[in-house]
Amino acid sequence: MKKRILSLFTTVCMLAVILPALPTAAFDMGKVGEYQTISAGDYHTAAIKEDGSLWAWGYNSCGQLGDGTAEHKNRPIKIMDNVVAVSAGGNHTAAIKADGNLWTWGYGLGLFGDGTIEDKYSPTKIMDNVVAVSAGGYHTAAIKTDGSLWTWGSNGWGQLGDGTEEHKTTPIKIMDNVAAVSAGYGHTVAIKTDGSLWAWGRNGDGQLGDGTTEDKHSPIKIMDNVSAVSAGWNHTAAIKTDDSLWTWGDNDDGQLGTGSMRDEEHTPIKIMDDVVSVSVGYCHSAVIKKDNSFWEWGEFDGNGAIGYGPRPNQIMDNVATVSAGRYHTVVTKTDGTLLGWGFNGYGQLGDSTTKSIDIPIKDTPIKVMDGVRLPGGGAAVTPTTPEPTGDEYSFYVPSEMNIGDVYGAYVTYGHESLDSSSNFRFVDAQMTSSDENVVKLVKLGNSYRVQATGEGTATVTAYFEGKTETQNVTVTAEIAETLDDETVLKAKICADNGSYQYMRDAFEIPATLYAKELDGTAAAANEAINAMIGAANGDYTVKNYYEIVLTEMLANEEFYNAIKRKYAINHTSAII
Repeated sequence: MKKRILSLFTTVCMLAVILPALPTAAFDMGKVGEYQTISAGDYHTAAIKEDGSLWAWGYNSCGQLGDGTAEHKNRPIKIMDNVVAVSAGGNHTAAIKADGNLWTWGYGLGLFGDGTIEDKYSPTKIMDNVVAVSAGGYHTAAIKTDGSLWTWGSNGWGQLGDGTEEHKTTPIKIMDNVAAVSAGYGHTVAIKTDGSLWAWGRNGDGQLGDGTTEDKHSPIKIMDNVSAVSAGWNHTAAIKTDDSLWTWGDNDDGQLGTGSMRDEEHTPIKIMDDVVSVSVGYCHSAVIKKDNSFWEWGEFDGNGAIGYGPRPNQIMDNVATVSAGRYHTVVTKTDGTLLGWGFNGYGQLGDSTTKSIDIPIKDTPIKVMDGVRLPGGGAAVTPTTPEPTGDEYSFYVPSEMNIGDVYGAYVTYGHESLDSSSNFRFVDAQMTSSDENVVKLVKLGNSYRVQATGEGTATVTAYFEGKTETQNVTVTAEIAETLDDETVLKAKICADNGSYQYMRDAFEIPATLYAKELDGTAAAANEAINAMIGAANGDYTVKNYYEIVLTEMLANEEFYNAIKRKYAINHTSAII
């Protein structure tokens, strides 16, 4: 059971050497393919505006605002430009710039990763080629463009995941193929590119979710099919690929959302459906649903009332992003307006006062600023799909889709031809969708599965190697009627060579069309596509069904003759 720890932040930062349990961290969500653009730390807050400028406010005794001083600020101040992601920890902050460089500042003791333990009052560059970062209580975790996960800082519970309890002042590599990460107070959770969730570190309240209360010094697998996760003080929340929300860990204040205030849950329990974002704080949790409604629950004890009991409560509509701090919460609405409420003793709400604000059910939340960057947002880039050459990056994503379509999206470097002598490489890009109710993205290795979920237009944004590209995708309710030559050729190559890289996108249109011919339903198309994707990723439980679909599809006279006429092929076979 969690024991309450009183806040002692009115003392100077050096006391944290004696009292290491002070910070509780931002507990931001790690979501596959999405940058964090607002972040509520223990007692400070940071946000990125549409122009890429980073702003910070609140508690600053350790320099966690990054303005070169140790003075608290009760209104936003500009820190730096060209920022794409930010995470506010207990008493330190980390940000990724558009060129992929990671910068940190604030409280020392090895949190920065530069080999020192002194406080830093201005941003310090730590490493290159970073696509995701999460600042915890006394440790930090970052993912590089190659999918490798690196951690550094305090390690008293094994939260760095290196198998020891030794603190690290420089980054150490923990694992590969990581797509998202969230650093809590004393534990860390990460999602791998296959959707599996892994956890390690402090586990006294079952916050790792492995059914025990034993600390783990190395990553252990918890569950599959996860798209987002948030690690809090002593509890954790995750969103699965079916948009269901699961929570586990401490529940003294009803922060799990089960409707009760039992001590703890040691394994994940399902709370609700249709969730797209989650952030868990000290003793409260907050989520955004598909319809952009905002829900919150947990602690309600007069510290600014950041929750509202042990059951999820709908607070407001039209919310795009959320970050839960220690005793305050900030959200960005769909129009880019940043709102905040909760404890404001150090100006962390940014309204030029230190007056705390109750939850929006009772009080009007504070408007902090306009023009905050939304997930997948940023400076406008002319949508292009350039012709690849020998030394160019190329961003591939469909501009038009039909509901139920599932295509591939990826970035390549070099010339991509449709034969085995292609001289190019797939770039490990991070992609986001401006509206997952229209276009949903799931990362598969170095590419993404793009699924059309509803009518409308969404913007897919790719961040890679310091570059940003966007493409508008328009989704309609009509199923495509024809095969283009490029698709036919990709299908032929995939069938001849068993190329898994093409298999994800090469057969999606043919499978859709063939399923439509069978019974004219989008449901059949989705069934065929899902079977194809499963086989492409080594899921041999659907291998036989996939082979049947593929064989019958290639046996379809119209489809086979189209390939034969175009490329004079005498035989086509599939290699699984």
